[in-house]
Amino acid sequence: NALFIDINCSVQFAKVDLTMKILVLGAGVLGCNLTRNLFRAGKDVTLLTRGKWTGEIQKNGLRIKDKFSPRMPVTRISVVAEQNSKRAIDVTFVVLRYMQIDSIPDVLRSNPTQNIIFVGNNVLQEQLRFTAEKNVLFAFALSAGHRESDHVASIDLKKITIGQLRGAPSNEPLIGQIFDGTKYRVVYEPN
Repeated sequence: NALFIDINCSVQFAKVDLTMKILVLGAGVLGCNLTRNLFRAGKDVTLLTRGKWTGEIQKNGLRIKDKFSPRMPVTRISVVAEQNSKRAIDVTFVVLRYMQIDSIPDVLRSNPTQNIIFVGNNVLQEQLRFTAEKNVLFAFALSAGHRESDHVASIDLKKITIGQLRGAPSNEPLIGQIFDGTKYRVVYEPN
């Protein structure tokens, strides 16, 4: 079981889904919200971060202040600064700005997962050359905000549209498994 504690010191346990391992690459607003929401649904999720933010989350937990809530829960998630290429990963979410994607092809190429989901609306086709042998999906998450030095300030509507390229085999069962038990309203888009 996984533990998360809110600012009011109540302790809650999330039942961990050991059937699927998820890596979220990118700890901006979208990546942090996605990680927290998957974790709270009991998913085995790890957040890959860079810089001072890694230490902040490792030391103090992932703290997200939702605009519509007076509380700022603390979620103790698995966070790493680099990918362990020997660890089996079922799904990798890439939640980076388009200008950062060029810095990670080796990370994704060495990533053992076959399922890579780019979250956002700014991936360029030439940036996907290294994914030829992978199952590539695309998603748009409805959350926004900004990152402070010690927490994320956010509005998370918990809605995600997700799908694959036109003509690719259906990924609807995979998407269902990823988001099962979450509070996301998932819209599947086959094209």
